[in-house]
Amino acid sequence: MTIYEVPHKNWNFGDTLLGTGNFGIVIKGTVEVGSRKSIIAIKTIKSPDDIVDFKTTLLELKIMAHIGHHHHVVKLVAASTDEIQKRKVLIGVEFCANGSLLSYMQKRKRLFTNNVHDGCIHFSNENNAEMVDGVYDNLITSDISTLDLYKWSFQIACGMKFLESKNLVYSRGNL
Repeated sequence: MTIYEVPHKNWNFGDTLLGTGNFGIVIKGTVEVGSRKSIIAIKTIKSPDDIVDFKTTLLELKIMAHIGHHHHVVKLVAASTDEIQKRKVLIGVEFCANGSLLSYMQKRKRLFTNNVHDGCIHFSNENNAEMVDGVYDNLITSDISTLDLYKWSFQIACGMKFLESKNLVYSRGNL
């Protein structure tokens, strides 16, 4: 855990509440690690007096530190346990600018382009995007297509396979 440990004083909470869960809240902020300042999502305990919330947060931190990095899993960037006696624990995870995949898709559901017609998938390059090394370089769009759904499904499966390789069980959104 020490490779992720960053003192409380190096954390800066922003004003943007990103979300709330059963035992914690997530706020956009920054953390300074060495000379590098990173924008992160800061997870902290809603009620430090609740021992179950406290233990659950510590377990989440332990799991995230254990699994390490994978391209398709939100990564742990930093943690602060220097005020653990006061039950103040901070978990800094990679900031996802578009929010959760679910909210991203819900906001754009009216922009969905179905590329399945007559049982076949038809893809076109209507945006005149240029493909470089298998990646569209200048594709800027907020539309969601069937291709996006396939790509995201594959990426989620890769992330899940990685979690399985770490002997983690995924059930109803919880590790």
